[in-house]
Parts: sequence; structure tokens; C-alpha cells
Amino acid sequence: MEEFKNTEEYINYMIDNGYMASDLEPLKCHKCENTQFEEFGHQYIAGHTCEYGVKCKNCGVTVGYWAYGYWTP
Repeated sequence: MEEFKNTEEYINYMIDNGYMASDLEPLKCHKCENTQFEEFGHQYIAGHTCEYGVKCKNCGVTVGYWAYGYWTP
């Protein structure tokens, strides 16, 4: 993968190349380009999911993290 000057440049690259949506939700793996994912590491507050990770089903690399209503790369 390329070298990036800052987080904004990285995010723009990932969106422009179809790896994530504009809300940062993962669309395809940046390592193997697979589009099948699985969730892991769910955290709950009062029975509601507050955080979880998403990894590629093919190569196992973490492709995103969802916490409190927002995606982070």
C-alpha cells in the first residue's frame, strides 16, 4: 500500500479505490480485495452493541471498527 501524509489522505485513497464507503464502512479488504467480512469482539452496554471489529473472511485482516454509531478505519 502507498505511503500517506496524513489520515485524510489515507481515507480519501480508501474511498476513491472502493475499499470503504464515505461513512468509512468497509467494502472490500485492502489486502486481498475480498468482500466477505465477519464481525468480532462485540462490546455491549445495557444489551445494545456499542463496539465491534470487522475482519476479512479470506485473509483475516481487520478492515474496520464500529463504535457508538460510527466507523473508524
